[in-house]
Amino acid sequence: MKSNVLLVAHDAGGAEILSAWFARNRTEYHVHVAVEGPALRIFNRDHHGVIPVPLSFMERLGRADLILTGSSLEADLEREAIALAKKLQIPSVTFLDHWDLYRERFGDAEHWLSGLPGEVWLGDHYAYQYALRQGFPAEKLRLVANPYLDSIKEEGAARADRKTAGGEILYICEPISRKLAATFGEMASQYHDEIILMQDFLEALLSHCSEFTRVTIRLHPSEQRSKYEEIIGGYQEKLPISFSSQERLVDDLLSHSIIVGIESNALVVAAHLKKLVYSCITGQPWQISLPHQEICRINDFHQIFNPHREGL
Repeated sequence: MKSNVLLVAHDAGGAEILSAWFARNRTEYHVHVAVEGPALRIFNRDHHGVIPVPLSFMERLGRADLILTGSSLEADLEREAIALAKKLQIPSVTFLDHWDLYRERFGDAEHWLSGLPGEVWLGDHYAYQYALRQGFPAEKLRLVANPYLDSIKEEGAARADRKTAGGEILYICEPISRKLAATFGEMASQYHDEIILMQDFLEALLSHCSEFTRVTIRLHPSEQRSKYEEIIGGYQEKLPISFSSQERLVDDLLSHSIIVGIESNALVVAAHLKKLVYSCITGQPWQISLPHQEICRINDFHQIFNPHREGL
């Protein structure tokens, strides 16, 4: 008899992992989904016909079943699912999809330990070691292959014959102002936010028009196109620049040769696809959370085109 697994996600990062897990395990379990926000769009994209259930569905489950969640800093869906799983004595697991702010995903500074699920799954040794340094109990941590990255790498290998031209740039947007405010408080205004970074990026492009063929802007799942339309509109007559129309990140990554961003998880995915990846923070520097050495850290967008300049 198959066990039930309830997948719970709100944010896109966790949803991508759970969606890939679903695709690989749907025949072994009775899989149900409780998804909202960006996660709902991802499951509708990948699994047509899947009907989400409310968290109250957990009342039908038992100790032989499993709650598998993503995580979120702002939304409460996953935290509510973990709390209800404990109340109902259903095993629970959270698969973490990033490399920072782990404690904050499970509660406030005083109560995050009590908000942990039965297990926390981590997709690489960087994440595992970071969780240990953050004080997560070792007995709760489990190193598990990331099904989303595995599927991305498999697709990249299958499409390896589709070469890019070499001068196609993908810019990954990210609402970094949220993290700056949370990290630096009143001092956040001293740092360049996503709007200033976009301006710096576009200005650098103007100086290197002959060195690329096109530039694509990919929005963060929580962002609206209107956020950047005005600033980008001022450059569209001078640059071959446009917004991405691709639903899937992998389609954008595989059709561009250079990937640029701040500290989005998409940069890690791009590195796994052997792309040339840059994390750029202009102005006052701060340390990005991504520990992956394959990502080039620069403080000037001109360094994308002049890689031998100081900083690389």
